[in-house]
Amino acid sequence: MKISQDKLGNYYGPILVSPKGRLIYTSLVTPDKYGKYAASILIEKNESNLEEMKSVLDVCNGLLLAKYEAKDKIPSVMPTMPVHDGDVPNAEGKLREVEKNQWRIKFTHKTPITQEQCKDKDLQPLNPASLVDGVLVRVEMQPMFFKMSAANFGITWKLKTIQMIVDDGVRFASSAPQGSLLTPIVDEPAAGLASGAAVENASGLRL
Repeated sequence: MKISQDKLGNYYGPILVSPKGRLIYTSLVTPDKYGKYAASILIEKNESNLEEMKSVLDVCNGLLLAKYEAKDKIPSVMPTMPVHDGDVPNAEGKLREVEKNQWRIKFTHKTPITQEQCKDKDLQPLNPASLVDGVLVRVEMQPMFFKMSAANFGITWKLKTIQMIVDDGVRFASSAPQGSLLTPIVDEPAAGLASGAAVENASGLRL
């Protein structure tokens, strides 16, 4: 696994493509209340997504091993976790109804996303304004381990490209370029997992 490091000491893992998920908490064209460009995807807990989610954690595990150099030094919980389990209370001790039986991955971008970073089902350029909460997408993303302080560290995801698979009208009350890893979509049926099911990889991180 290729791991790189920048001058600030941040570690970067390989770029990968997320499982299919629905956009939520979207601020990709205009910044959120913190002045950040970000969004999350909700990924249903089912057997179809399970292997892909394990692959996501394997990449994160490789990144953590590069940073901590030994498995037993890797913290099982960090202030910024790469994946949030919607059936586990958040930092405020609350469960969000919309996240039940879902995994959530949050990704960020330094600037508003461009049309070249947004693709439709056939990988043609897409108006970023089409990316609203509820649409089904996949995200080409890169994990980054950062540590700003003892209380502010973890793995975050950097957006590379986002592909809208379909806008089927789902909405939440709350809220690829050359060389891309994304490919045109072929729909497949998915079997469900029991609510609250957990996935754990070698590092002890859990989904």
